[in-house]
Amino acid sequence: MPLETISRGETIELLFRKREFPSYRARVSSGPLQFEGLVRNLTAGGAMFECEYPFAKGAAVTLHIEGMGQMMGTVAWSIDGRAGVKFDTPRS
Repeated sequence: MPLETISRGETIELLFRKREFPSYRARVSSGPLQFEGLVRNLTAGGAMFECEYPFAKGAAVTLHIEGMGQMMGTVAWSIDGRAGVKFDTPRS
C-alpha cells in the first residue's frame, strides 16, 4: 500500500511495531565516577540511558553494557535522569 494512502495513526503504529525498546543493565562511567543505569534505546551510533547522576552535555562517558562490552562516547543531551550518548565509534 503506498504511503500516501496510510493514515498518520497507522504510520505511527507501524513505526512503533518495528522498533524495539530494549532495557539493558549498564554501568556508566565518566573519569572516576561510576553509576548503575539502564540503556533504554540503542542504535549503531548511540544510546539513551537512565541514571540517577545528571551528566553534563559534552561529558566523555563509557557505557559498560552486560553481554555487549563497553562503548565510549560523548553526552549529547541530558534531562530528568536520562541522557543521550553519541558513540565515538559506531557499533557494527
